[in-house]
Amino acid sequence: MKSPELGYLIGTLQGDGCYYQYPVNDRGKIRVRQVIKLDAKDLEMIEKSKGIFEKVFKRKRKTYQLSDGRFGFSFLVRNLLNKFKELDMSFKDPPKPPEWVKHKIEFFGPYLAGLIDSDGDVRIKRPKYPQCAIRITSGHRQKNLEISIEKNFNCGASITEERCFNKKWKIWNHGSRLEFLISSKNFKKFKRFVLPYIMVPRKKIKIENYINNQ
Repeated sequence: MKSPELGYLIGTLQGDGCYYQYPVNDRGKIRVRQVIKLDAKDLEMIEKSKGIFEKVFKRKRKTYQLSDGRFGFSFLVRNLLNKFKELDMSFKDPPKPPEWVKHKIEFFGPYLAGLIDSDGDVRIKRPKYPQCAIRITSGHRQKNLEISIEKNFNCGASITEERCFNKKWKIWNHGSRLEFLISSKNFKKFKRFVLPYIMVPRKKIKIENYINNQ
């Protein structure tokens, strides 16, 4: 069951997914339904993640589209909770790679691709002497992820704490932004273990063009 594809799925679920419970009245009895859902604006990521979930956990669901244009899917997972525990799958913020993922780059690379597709963004800095920066934003400090990136990709990573104003809800949100660079030290690893799994075209193309020009 452990595979690069499952690593990717865990990355997207930890980035844009959520696990929640809600009560339902079933013929007079209150039952608790346990659900995992993933929704985002990028259909490519959603379809890839749903396909992996269906293949690994033998469940079938259709992709839906929300009123704001985002796509998503959801699954009832009560009978899968023990399997998630065996796989060390956590759905709490910040992202935390499972032990079997973070110690093997064949799994960690696709996991990181899932985070980049969901909660990541790609920036090209310094046009004259370009640098490709990958940033992953979470609600809490991503120390575990930072250590895993540094060990697997032989590079430094930095975390910046920040507060931003949510105009929709009119509240201040706390955030943590992890950043690292693709460089001559790691671009071969990145090209082999991460790039093939990135599904969002605008992110994949930007990274691909940078690496090919090195």
